[in-house]
Amino acid sequence: MGRWKREGLIVVRYSTDHDPKHVHVFEDGKRLLKFNLENWTVMEQDDFQSPKSTEGAPARRRHMRNPTFKKISPNYRKRVLEITLREGQSIKKYNLPFGALANKKINGKNRFASITIDRELGNQGVSFVLTDGTKGDFPADFVLYHCDPSYDWSPINQLKRALKDKIAISNLSVRVMADALKTSPSQVVRLLQENTASKQLLQLFQLADLAGYQVEVNLKKKKAA
Repeated sequence: MGRWKREGLIVVRYSTDHDPKHVHVFEDGKRLLKFNLENWTVMEQDDFQSPKSTEGAPARRRHMRNPTFKKISPNYRKRVLEITLREGQSIKKYNLPFGALANKKINGKNRFASITIDRELGNQGVSFVLTDGTKGDFPADFVLYHCDPSYDWSPINQLKRALKDKIAISNLSVRVMADALKTSPSQVVRLLQENTASKQLLQLFQLADLAGYQVEVNLKKKKAA
């Protein structure tokens, strides 16, 4: 984990986190925003903002969910971290596959020697040490990325946003796309709607994680015939 402190703010970059590359900004144990390092913009922010953190920030931002760790324990038989997160009054349980922690060889012989919930960061981060000495850390919303399709930055939602942008550039109408797919325009709209995903697709992502792989989806311009 990279952690920098300046003028009451704490800037954190976790060793394990989801794309795009970003940092988390905290003040007084509360996360204020997530900053995208790839396009130098605020990608999410809390409803209330400190004047220190809003200066020069763009107007268009996504609302930020702020889950906190309540409990975390490894299950070596299932090869998952059993995690309980709190969001406001809501408490939910998730299973994060060991495979989601890239380049970490976790098994019955190389177990978690310690798992620590970071109090300084408002219980929104976790650090761990394996018996072979390997260290790592990740934020609570990394769990949402892998386990909750309603999370704004889940793989399927990022794909839908990118696809909608490309479709807008191509000037394809909803009617034309519906005819090509032999479906209705309303179905095309639902297909591109964020925060919805088929259960089967999510299970495929989870199966890949269990097998030690990460699914990557890239949109590439087709070559002219």
